[in-house]
Amino acid sequence: MDNDALYERVEEMLESTVVINYIQEGARRGINRITGEESEIVKPKKSLGSYSGTPYDFENPSCGSWGPLTNWVNELRERKSSQRSGWNNRRNHFGALTPELTYVVTDGRDASDFRYVNGPQQSEGRGQEMRLRCGNCGANWIRSVRQSAAGYGNVCPACGMRDNFSETGPHDITYSILRFPVGFPENPNCTIGFVNLYGDAADDFAARIRPGVLLRARFYGKASRKTRQRSGGRGRRQYEQYNYLLLTLGSAAYNPQQGRSGFIQIVS
Repeated sequence: MDNDALYERVEEMLESTVVINYIQEGARRGINRITGEESEIVKPKKSLGSYSGTPYDFENPSCGSWGPLTNWVNELRERKSSQRSGWNNRRNHFGALTPELTYVVTDGRDASDFRYVNGPQQSEGRGQEMRLRCGNCGANWIRSVRQSAAGYGNVCPACGMRDNFSETGPHDITYSILRFPVGFPENPNCTIGFVNLYGDAADDFAARIRPGVLLRARFYGKASRKTRQRSGGRGRRQYEQYNYLLLTLGSAAYNPQQGRSGFIQIVS
């Protein structure tokens, strides 16, 4: 993608994104710890049968420390280091399930992204899905059209029964996407990554996520690409792309397995 096309794409993304503003009454500049009711534990609802390609690695946080995630980052980098010279962004995957940790929502300013100062960004995605129902326990789950064609996601995420389901689709869908930056309570002004929640999880958390909220989560973390503001940049040079840590809930296929399922919960 040339610079002009990239600049136009960034402008389009910014204009099409709905920013939800949450300004805490009496809040001061910086991150204030916010307490409130615990949420329900939310797990992924879509089974992912294959990994998509990613960039190699992600940049370190602005503060230079990964905090409680340091061992995970070091182990992932060591495991992937032998593939670096021949890395293919379309085929190779730089990611793994993180340990269960406590996070704090940040405002993203230290990561040169000022769109999250007052809260998360919520947008709408469009696509298609296949809907499956287990013939053994009656549980429902979904997968993509491509996964259905390739035979991925044939195991019930509730009871583990394989190849015993009914399926309909493809169904046209719209779904919510919620994005927000996170760090750790020990250093709440240091953003270590950005969380993406989809569908019901995005809708459930949209009104409750703002800087200072504490989360307990086990994410699936992987390298990805996004834009940020370039220091001193103007016009087409105002934004640049970089590799960052993307945090999602991962695949619903692991939900029955204790310790392997992604989840997120707001904690008081």
